[in-house]
Amino acid sequence: MNEYIAWAVTLVLAYLIGSTPSGVIVTRLWRGVDIRSYGSGSTGTTNVLRTLGPKAAVLVFFLDVAKGAAAVAIAKLLDVPHLAVALAGALVVVGHMWPVFARFRGGKGVATLAAGRSFFIPGRRDRQRHQVRVGWIACRGDDRDGFPGGVDYQRRR
Repeated sequence: MNEYIAWAVTLVLAYLIGSTPSGVIVTRLWRGVDIRSYGSGSTGTTNVLRTLGPKAAVLVFFLDVAKGAAAVAIAKLLDVPHLAVALAGALVVVGHMWPVFARFRGGKGVATLAAGRSFFIPGRRDRQRHQVRVGWIACRGDDRDGFPGGVDYQRRR
């Protein structure tokens, strides 16, 4: 495959994977409602948790994580340069936050970012899990501003 075509396929697929609104799909199948018209209006896990409960929220969380991991995995399978893999990770988050299939109203990209980042840098998963836990604890209870999953809370050694 031509390198330019591989780049284009990687980046377009990453955005389209991210644009799949898992929160909207799960809530429509679960109860036939549009999650964007409830709570904070976000399609993310926290809004689903508060609206439909923990079972639906866990499903949305795992689907969002799968989106981030899938985009980076596909980029690696297409054997594109490291920069294209990083851009695929960024575009899956952009697609999650502004999905073309859901009128550009998506989630905050927390689970998708954490999964994409974790898959992108394979040797550092333990440290990243710690960063996600610390960030979750730091922002607990304040879901309107979102969860700063991309912020590095790790202590420097």
